[in-house]
Amino acid sequence: MITLLLSLLASWGQGLYEVPDMPVTPFTSSDYNFEVLDHWPYGSGFSVLRDSDYLFYTNGAVLQIGEVNSSGEVSWFSELRFSGMAYTMVRFEDRLYVAIDDQGVAIVDISLLDDPQLINLFPAGGRVFGLEVRGDTLYTAMGSEGLEIYDCRNPSNPQLLGSLFGFNLRSLELYGDLLYATDVSTGLLVLDVSDPTNPVAIGELGLTGQHYGLALDSLRDKAVVCSFDGGMHVVDVSMPYDPVLFASIPIFVAWDVDLDDTLAYVASWDDSLHIINILSGEGIGGLGFDTLGVTGVWPYDVSVEGDYGAVAGFLGSWWVFEVSDPENPFVTDGEARGGVSDVVVANDRWIVLGMHGSKLVFFERSDSLIPVGSISSADWPRDLEIRGDTLYVAESWAGLGLYHMDDPVSGVNLISRLSMDGVHVWALEVDSSFAYLACGDSGLIVVDLSNPSFPSEAARIHLDARALSVFKRGDTAYVGFEESGIGLVDVSVPDSPFFLETKPTAGGVLDMALQDSLLFVAQATEGAAIYDISGLDWQLLSTIPTEHVNFSLVLEAGNLFLAHGAAGIYAYDVANPSFPHLVGSLNTGGESRDIASLGDTLLVADGYDGLLRVLFLGLGIDESSALPASVLDVWPNPFSSVLYFSRPVQARLYDASGRLQANIHGARFDASELLAGVYFIRGKNWYCKVVKAPSSR
Repeated sequence: MITLLLSLLASWGQGLYEVPDMPVTPFTSSDYNFEVLDHWPYGSGFSVLRDSDYLFYTNGAVLQIGEVNSSGEVSWFSELRFSGMAYTMVRFEDRLYVAIDDQGVAIVDISLLDDPQLINLFPAGGRVFGLEVRGDTLYTAMGSEGLEIYDCRNPSNPQLLGSLFGFNLRSLELYGDLLYATDVSTGLLVLDVSDPTNPVAIGELGLTGQHYGLALDSLRDKAVVCSFDGGMHVVDVSMPYDPVLFASIPIFVAWDVDLDDTLAYVASWDDSLHIINILSGEGIGGLGFDTLGVTGVWPYDVSVEGDYGAVAGFLGSWWVFEVSDPENPFVTDGEARGGVSDVVVANDRWIVLGMHGSKLVFFERSDSLIPVGSISSADWPRDLEIRGDTLYVAESWAGLGLYHMDDPVSGVNLISRLSMDGVHVWALEVDSSFAYLACGDSGLIVVDLSNPSFPSEAARIHLDARALSVFKRGDTAYVGFEESGIGLVDVSVPDSPFFLETKPTAGGVLDMALQDSLLFVAQATEGAAIYDISGLDWQLLSTIPTEHVNFSLVLEAGNLFLAHGAAGIYAYDVANPSFPHLVGSLNTGGESRDIASLGDTLLVADGYDGLLRVLFLGLGIDESSALPASVLDVWPNPFSSVLYFSRPVQARLYDASGRLQANIHGARFDASELLAGVYFIRGKNWYCKVVKAPSSR
């Protein structure tokens, strides 16, 4: 479990001592040339709220609402999808406030729990990490941007009342005119919000660790702070100006806490729940999810009311537990749905999504992303490949798994697994009767697949750097290294490979694609690069600079698509590899980690936000696809300022590079603001080319 935890932290691009509690904030960008066709929006479970008999749960981009019966079983009766990942939430009467990744706060009308309605999604001053509410006043913890307070009397137009900077805030608890908050690096803060236009910090207590979860026992003047690497701290706040540490209880990777009378329920990332008496500091009871046959929960949020509590699992699950006897809690209901989508692959019939938490989800390749089944893998899937009816899975520390998936609706069966002591499989390439595995510190391993029921290690070649990616062309295996560089290995005799040389790159090589003599490389944080490898000395033709991690790439019809982490996906025209230019972008709402091409559509494993199927609108926009004038007349052409259509249309207008310039609605379009040049208009199942003439002076 600890290895998996550190692995996820590394995947976030953070150091081990900078534990994140959300994916990286994406920078804002204009979305164009992509259309989202479908979305399986179930990702990480970030928040859960027990309120009376009802349960609210945020799962990826979805809010789920259900009811908990007297036996602790949940009946889900409504869902609401958002345009991005749903994070934390807070309720006041008939309103639910939900933080939506970097987009702001959604205000949801829940007067009818079986039919929740989105009232508004308003932008805050950054990403919202914590929420608290009193009446129509909303308090938002903005991470390093501090605190913002909003007047929500008019939910369609909330107004900023006041703000406070200089802190890195995560969780909030309100009592009277005092707002208690956790600061990641400091500990506990006490804020006076009696004047919401001018909040003031009045008290502070430095604590050990990195601080996230917070709960307040106002009756006993106690605050409880969860510190990821510092345990659980109980603080005496009877003197808010001078809070005093009452007790510290060592709980490994403590993340969130809720209180019920004198008991603290602490969710920790070692797949466990701890029940602590905050007055004595003694442990009363607990739950170990891994001992119950439940794996990969990673409790992220906990909420307890009455005899039942609930946990939101970071890896895409919810669990309800009974605590009528706190010394002997037990799970009453739960389900793993969603998680962190890491890798995706497809053939002409099926789509397979690999997720953190050792999960494989299968979809039929159709117009809608509806899962037909799922199975547990032996470890987290790092890479996938389908050949015929066989699914090959790079299963991290578990090795290479082979699955028969002729019909995932009926079931997917394990054919065989090759496990090797101390070997972590990051990527694979299957060619003929051999598989080539990039295995971190273990280098390149060649596996003989001539008998799929008994795969065997044919050869192993150690390399000077950690191997994270691999592909094979001809007699050469190209191995991408974690820090930088591509190792070339001669595999003309697969069971006797030998190392040739290392070619330098600017950054870590997470993915590669070869087209003729052009090699396209996803260089982690150093952008993407295009090399001409026709000669002995590779020539760097161009570099595409980027601000986030490039996890993967794919080539399709002269376009290069990048899975660009929190920034989404980007499309570049690489017809001239020396001068690639941007022709499309889409902020997917999650963290794009892998892309699979289905021709003019793409599948995106979107990290915390599920799976997307998107259409790239730039494909096919050229003169050869122009619509005959007998079907639709567009005039004048060339034009100077206004375009007319023989019937009302709904269409998009692009420039010659494929960049979206305008949406057209109706039979007349004012194009006076466009520059002179060639443009393409795309409607439903039709295209046409138009030319704007230079203005005459």
